[in-house]
Amino acid sequence: MIITKVERGSVAEQLLQFGDIITNIDDKKIESRKEFEELIAEMSKNDCNFKINGIRLKTKLEMEESRFPKGYEQNMNYKYHIAVLYFIQNCKLALSIKSYNNKVYVTRVIEHTLAGMSLAKGDAILDVDSVPVTTVSDTSNIICANLRKNGYATLVIEQPNDPLATAHVRLALMTEKSMEIDLPLAPDVIDICQQEYKRMKRDPDLKPNQNILKTQGDKPRPIHSRIQVNEKTEDVPIACDDNPALLMKVPIKYTSDKQQYFSLSDSNK
Repeated sequence: MIITKVERGSVAEQLLQFGDIITNIDDKKIESRKEFEELIAEMSKNDCNFKINGIRLKTKLEMEESRFPKGYEQNMNYKYHIAVLYFIQNCKLALSIKSYNNKVYVTRVIEHTLAGMSLAKGDAILDVDSVPVTTVSDTSNIICANLRKNGYATLVIEQPNDPLATAHVRLALMTEKSMEIDLPLAPDVIDICQQEYKRMKRDPDLKPNQNILKTQGDKPRPIHSRIQVNEKTEDVPIACDDNPALLMKVPIKYTSDKQQYFSLSDSNK
């Protein structure tokens, strides 16, 4: 049985993660979800301790020199490894990629997906199962074909290991943003929708406490109770990133003789 989701804040969150394969509980072999649920329900009747045995898939392998694409020169400002993508039934791949300067970059990863197990935003995919890739179509086709055929695919990944390299990757992600297609909703959004669906299903005739649409018979609201927007309001966009490794520290600001300058040593951090 394969773990496809771990509830936030639960006891299982400290022990299990997406993609784990549960093989045994104590000495009992687990072969189906129904069998697992029945066993857990029986154990939950009384306080007890039990042991879970399982398999955790390896998603990151050390880089092999022979695996680098022919003619590709390693860069000291980057680090390299082999990522392993797995095919798990009823789980979404959700891999969003784009091509920039003949490199294929991962533009987004989502929790509880196959891509989220093995990849991070900003990863550059250099080859798939020893086949060099430089376009989105080639990368997608080879990954999908090998996942169906073998159940897994190996990817040579390049990650920035230097502030300048990190800045270059951020530029690549921001340039000519691609349209993200068929990506799943965030896990917390799915949970909220399911809760609301169950609540409405329990009470089909549920009436709202207050109607948001006005009718002719409604009295006008007093001016002081209406929402007002200050004319001097200023919108300040705040940058964020899904991958903390791509974030850069703000340089320390120094003042001297009423002039401000930045330390070169600090700006590289």
